[in-house]
Amino acid sequence: MRLTDLSPQFFRVEVKREMGKFLKSGTDPFAFQKPGFTGWKEEDFEEREHDQIYLPHVDSLGEADGITFLNPREFVANNGPVGTSSVAVYFSGRPANLVKGLNDEDGKFIRWGVSGTGYHDLTITPSIFVNPDRTDHPSSWHGFVTNGEVTGA
Repeated sequence: MRLTDLSPQFFRVEVKREMGKFLKSGTDPFAFQKPGFTGWKEEDFEEREHDQIYLPHVDSLGEADGITFLNPREFVANNGPVGTSSVAVYFSGRPANLVKGLNDEDGKFIRWGVSGTGYHDLTITPSIFVNPDRTDHPSSWHGFVTNGEVTGA
């Protein structure tokens, strides 16, 4: 299967400082799970600044901090894109290192090496393993992207 079959899209990471509404410190974030919960009240929230992450699409590998593409295992099982989730891969040595992505078994962010000029000849190293702790799950996929070819199960 070719990467171009999986609706690939390069993205870059933008972090913007914005105001947002959050539960106040000391407010039980799990109150909604308790019997008798009737809803949050305005006084349960506060406005504060936070970092908002945006992942706008870009056209070239040179601009990109990462790539998304349809999960190959689900794509095959679903006979196409409907109902298929995406895989996001963050490239090493790019500003995306500031953003959470897939984690390894030690909880560290995983970053991948990338080479090529575009989707047709892209190589991502090392292999990509989505949901490694749930290999029986339909979205679990372990594979490679080599010279634009996607392999794995």
